[in-house]
Amino acid sequence: MANRSSRDEAEPGPARPPSDDRHLPRRIPVPYPPQVFNIPMTAINATGNASVTFDLGRPRPFLCWVSVTMIDSLSSFDRDNAVVADIFRIDGVQQPSRVFGGDHWGPNGFGSNVMPGVRIGFGRFINCWLRVFHISDLEAYGEAVVMTLD
Repeated sequence: MANRSSRDEAEPGPARPPSDDRHLPRRIPVPYPPQVFNIPMTAINATGNASVTFDLGRPRPFLCWVSVTMIDSLSSFDRDNAVVADIFRIDGVQQPSRVFGGDHWGPNGFGSNVMPGVRIGFGRFINCWLRVFHISDLEAYGEAVVMTLD
């Protein structure tokens, strides 16, 4: 017979209440493994912008996001500088403006505005941009990612 420590004979803790997950968000099944595509976007050496277009081969559900991962201020980062990473077009359709107006952006609907940085949608061609404003002052790097949901 094996020796037992006093910890082995200790009473178990209180019983846990039954799980109630009604407060959790609804789970959306995602096929495993999902297809994930990643394309770097580089706006350095005074290029001012980078554009990448994903071709998913056929219209399909997707999740796309863009992010800026590096900003390099070449002098002083001030009022005339900005960096935008956004999803510009899906299947040729310009996405809605998220930021517009004022002295930096155009009227609602103009292509110079800030478009969504994340989209859950359906399509084949997804065009993403990384834009640097006042390119003599700064450079940027970002990544665009698409995950298919079918």
